[in-house]
Amino acid sequence: MYSHYDNMYAKAAPPRFSKITEHIYLGSEKGRLHLEEMGIDEVISITDPYPDHPEIKIPETTFYLEDSKWAKIIPVVNACNEIIDRVVREKKRVFVHCRMGISRSPSIVIGWLIHTGMSYEDAIALVHEKRNCIDPNSRFRLDLQEFHRFKNPD
Repeated sequence: MYSHYDNMYAKAAPPRFSKITEHIYLGSEKGRLHLEEMGIDEVISITDPYPDHPEIKIPETTFYLEDSKWAKIIPVVNACNEIIDRVVREKKRVFVHCRMGISRSPSIVIGWLIHTGMSYEDAIALVHEKRNCIDPNSRFRLDLQEFHRFKNPD
């Protein structure tokens, strides 16, 4: 059975962080080492229940979400949208990350772009253009497509 993890380790390591918009950076937990370099004001961590990353000195919100076909991402997307909306409104920068920056955190950023009025196809294309290693799992993709239909019923 194919999983988006099947070829992940055959590729070069993904970049630690990628600038998606003026206010949103996306990456892996290793990107936490570069928060000052990115000028980050706030961090959103999408992680397994037992993260092993060190504490940081800037505001951080952590959401526990497994990268599995059973996980429901839309409640986390909605909660993150509130944070990202505030950060963007305040003209600050947010770093959204998961362990590898491939499935969970890109799904959050795609969800925010949909929330702002972008289509699912345009949102995933934009995030992929800025961070070409993204590969949201199949459940997250289906949930984000449904989220788009809900936000844009026309």
